[in-house]
Amino acid sequence: MGKTDYSSWKLSDLFQAEKDIKKAIEDKKSDEKQKMIEEFKIKAEALGIPLSELLEGIDKIKIKKTVIPKYKNPDNETETYSGRGRKPAWFRKCLENGINEEDLLIKK
Repeated sequence: MGKTDYSSWKLSDLFQAEKDIKKAIEDKKSDEKQKMIEEFKIKAEALGIPLSELLEGIDKIKIKKTVIPKYKNPDNETETYSGRGRKPAWFRKCLENGINEEDLLIKK
């Protein structure tokens, strides 16, 4: 699929295209979800296990949450630190060089 050049489009057309694409994404997600449910039903039935039994413990599964970084390296902004766990070497080095933690905070 080739890349489309949107530079000549009117703003109203771009907004409409955005709405259309969002709807297409939601429709596709819904279709894919339904297909997945059907596949799970078929596999569960093949094993003689009710789908409801498979789903009983699903809420007990721990999902690892992404921690938002709190600090960034002033010399390399791709290096960040959440403030949890062991301090990275760049963070310790900054503190040793007299830079305050507040100076390393990511400004929002």
